[in-house]
Amino acid sequence: RYLPKKNSRSSGQRWKTFLKNHASGIISIDFLTVPTYNFKLLHVIIFLSHERRKIIHFNVTAHPTSEWSIQQLRNALQEFDIPKFLIRDRDTKFGNLFSQSVSDFGIHEIITAYRSPWQNGYVERVIGSIRIEFLDHLIVINENHLRKLLKEYFHDYKYQRTNLGL
Repeated sequence: RYLPKKNSRSSGQRWKTFLKNHASGIISIDFLTVPTYNFKLLHVIIFLSHERRKIIHFNVTAHPTSEWSIQQLRNALQEFDIPKFLIRDRDTKFGNLFSQSVSDFGIHEIITAYRSPWQNGYVERVIGSIRIEFLDHLIVINENHLRKLLKEYFHDYKYQRTNLGL
């Protein structure tokens, strides 16, 4: 008979199990940085639902602030049910004000460990796909240009792409 050691982590569920068990109530968010043709940086915020790995909202700005991030959260939640959990990294673009707003919505915020992108793997994978399949082959002019390009890409991502992982 197997008896776990007293110091083992056998109690509670592992991260992967948590993600699987609560997928319908989890959204992940992260920022993607995109350089323009004149080397200015644009920042894209992406909201991803874990249930179907669907991109529920995105937007582009040159100057991300905590207030802007909060407004993007409001915009995302207008079109989507309020989730139980929101997973994000420790990016300073979010700030304490963002954390307070998340809790005001009744969402439990999960901040990933330092330098642990695997904990926010679904949205990190989408960002990797955007870079490899799309942005590495383009030169972005400005915010509006990037917004238009991403809108087209996400439309194809949603309707044309096969979802073999699901």
